[in-house]
Amino acid sequence: MVVSFTDQKPYMISSKDITTNFKDDIKLSFASLGYTFKSLNGYAITSSDYTYVNDVLTIKASFLKTAFEKESERTSLIFSYTFEKDDQTHLGFITIKK
Repeated sequence: MVVSFTDQKPYMISSKDITTNFKDDIKLSFASLGYTFKSLNGYAITSSDYTYVNDVLTIKASFLKTAFEKESERTSLIFSYTFEKDDQTHLGFITIKK
């Protein structure tokens, strides 16, 4: 018996090594593969702190600066993102370092 899984999940094309300089917005490219981007979560981020357009997630530098300043000893932030397609949900994570 051969089992074939053809259901591909969305994934991030950009490098996994993400560092902020607090001046430039972070831009991350995705292959959505028919899924719809639903949300970015963590550190009280809201939809006004990021955009997702044409498979590019942009996180504002001003939000990252504020988030790191609230916990100055922190060296990285981990966010979760969600994509949905029909009854399927895909969850992934992004780590941003300072």
